[in-house]
Amino acid sequence: MLSRNAQNLYWIGRYLERAGHLCRLLRLQSEVLIDRPVREIHFGWNRIYSNLDREPPGGSVDLFGDEDFALADSYALADDLTFERSNLSSVFSCFAMGRDNARQTRQCISPEVWTTLNTSFQKLQLLDMPSVWQGEPRFFYQETESDINTFGGLTESTMYHDEGWSFLQLGRYVERVGGVCSLLNSQIEISGLQEDGEYFEADWTSLLRIFHAVEVYHHIHKADVVPGRVLDLLVSDPLLPESLSRSMNLAMTEIDNIGRGPRRHSPAAPRPLREKDVKVGIGLPGNVPGTKGEFILEWARRADAGPFSSLGTIDRLVYDNYEPLVILSAAAGATSRVRLLTCVLLAPLHNPGILAKQGASLDAISGGRLTLGVGVGRRPDDYKAAPAEYSQRAAR
Repeated sequence: MLSRNAQNLYWIGRYLERAGHLCRLLRLQSEVLIDRPVREIHFGWNRIYSNLDREPPGGSVDLFGDEDFALADSYALADDLTFERSNLSSVFSCFAMGRDNARQTRQCISPEVWTTLNTSFQKLQLLDMPSVWQGEPRFFYQETESDINTFGGLTESTMYHDEGWSFLQLGRYVERVGGVCSLLNSQIEISGLQEDGEYFEADWTSLLRIFHAVEVYHHIHKADVVPGRVLDLLVSDPLLPESLSRSMNLAMTEIDNIGRGPRRHSPAAPRPLREKDVKVGIGLPGNVPGTKGEFILEWARRADAGPFSSLGTIDRLVYDNYEPLVILSAAAGATSRVRLLTCVLLAPLHNPGILAKQGASLDAISGGRLTLGVGVGRRPDDYKAAPAEYSQRAAR
C-alpha cells in the first residue's frame, strides 16, 4: 500500500476517534449544566481542557468561581471546543481534517463510509453555537457522536479488511490510548488540588460515566466510588471496551497485522512485531487520593501480567505521593518481568552519592530491571519546599 494512503487512513481513524471522544465529554458536560453545583461544572471544563492540553479562552476556569458567570462561560467554552476553526482539536476541525483525508483516499474506503462522513460534515457546516445553544446542546452532541459510531460500524461492515483497514483501526486505537491516558492524568492532577487527600465522589463518578462504566463499577465493588478502584477498572480491566489495557491490546493487534504485510493470513507470514517493537509503560498510582499500599502492589502485579513493559513513578516533593524509590522497591518484590522506571527523579533535590547507591541497590534487588530517569523538574513549588533556587536547578 502507498505510504500516502496509509497515512491518510491512519489520520481518518485518529480524527474521528478524537471527535467522538470530545462529543461524549461535551454531551456529559452539557447535562451537568442543568442542575449541578458550579464547582462541578467548572471541574468538568477544567478536565476537558487539561485533557486536550489547551488553555481555555480567557484563561483558566476558577474551580470555585461565581455561579452567575457559569452559564456564560460554558457557552464560550462549548463554542471553542465545537465550532472554533483555529482550534485544531474542535469537533468541527476534526471532522474537516478527517473528511479531507478521506477525500484524498476515496479509492481505499467504501462509498457508504465516504457518504456518511461527508454528510455529517455538511450538517456541521450548517450549524453554529447560537443555534445549538437555543435547543438542547446535549442532543446535538449525542447525534454527532451517533454519526461517528455509524461511521465506525460502516467501516467494519463495508470495508475490505486489508492493510488499509488496519491503518484506519490503528489510528483509532492510538488516539484512544492517548486520550485515555491524558484524561486520567487530568483527573488525577485536578483532583490532587484538594487538600488532605480528600476527593469529591461526584468527580470520579463523572469519570466512570465517560467510560460507560458506572453500572459495571457498582456491579464489581458494590461500594462507594473510590479513586483507586476507579483507576483500576479504567486502566486494567480487559472487558471494559475503552479501558487502557483493552485499547493497548487492540492497537498492538493492528500493529501485528500491518507487520505481517499483505500476505498476513498466509502461514508463511512474518512473526508479529509486538514483543520486539512495542513498549508501553504505565504509572503506579502513588499520588491518587485514598490509595493504599495493598492496592498499589495489586496494580503492579496486574501490570506485570498484562501488556505493559514498565512501571513508572514520579518525584513530587509537594504532592501527597509515595517516595519513588521506596514504592519501586515494593513493586520489585511483587513483580518479575516489567522494568521499574523513575520518570523522573528531581536530581537537584537529592544527594548524588546517596541517589547513586540507592539506585544501584534497587537495580540489584530487582534483577537489573531499574531504569533511573533523572531531570531538573518544571514546577517551582517543589523547589520552594526543598528549599532550593528554582532558577539555578540545572546548575545543581
